[in-house]
Amino acid sequence: MKKFFLALILVCQVLEGFQPGELFIVVPGTWAIKEKWYTLGGDFFSAVQRSVVRDGHKVLWFRWISDNYESSRQTAAQELAYTIGCLDPSIVLHIIAHSHGVNVALGACQLLAQRSINQRIKTFYALAAPVYEETYKPDMRVIGRLYNLYSLNDAIQTVLGHQRAFGHQIGIINMRTFIDGKEPNHSDMHSPVIGQWLAWLASRPCPNPSCVYFSNTRSPEVRKNTEFERELLQDKPLNLPSLFDFRKKIKK
Repeated sequence: MKKFFLALILVCQVLEGFQPGELFIVVPGTWAIKEKWYTLGGDFFSAVQRSVVRDGHKVLWFRWISDNYESSRQTAAQELAYTIGCLDPSIVLHIIAHSHGVNVALGACQLLAQRSINQRIKTFYALAAPVYEETYKPDMRVIGRLYNLYSLNDAIQTVLGHQRAFGHQIGIINMRTFIDGKEPNHSDMHSPVIGQWLAWLASRPCPNPSCVYFSNTRSPEVRKNTEFERELLQDKPLNLPSLFDFRKKIKK
């Protein structure tokens, strides 16, 4: 019943004054249920919306309980897969997800593939994903292209032993991310500076792996990352206390 109710709300939003076209769904990460950045009027949501609305596209958000439990992520993945399965297959679908919202959406994609639902994700934008391919391996039968944006200054992404980058699969592009010359922290990875240019990435050639340089004053720049392997080998994730510090900050 809960899955049906959530799907009904989202599908009604899609159908209200919207002809089949392109739809972007924003999926937040852990402990984000009370945050506003990804919802209507939020800074990130608005940035994405402004960048695609001129082309007649629509942006919606997907809210889940966002507890830091595997069971919560799996339930949310089921709800998101059910929702996507209710959409008109002619709608071109894009996913934008942050942190564990990426794993929720990847779990949904796995379920879509298992159920042979006739709906694909054209582009999947993964922001600060705690990469754990043993459980959440991208199913590229469902995903057209996956842009994985990560920062070596993100103390949360790898704190529990997760990785920053996905392994090689055709269609996956790992992108080390900068904003105004600096590497963002975990929360900055859903900055509106990034949000306003995500759809732009899909229109540009992006080598794998890449570095992407966002700015408040000019269009982004994408370059081949020739130091990708060395950077990840030298990466030294922070320890568990940084996770609790992050939890305290977002509760204030």
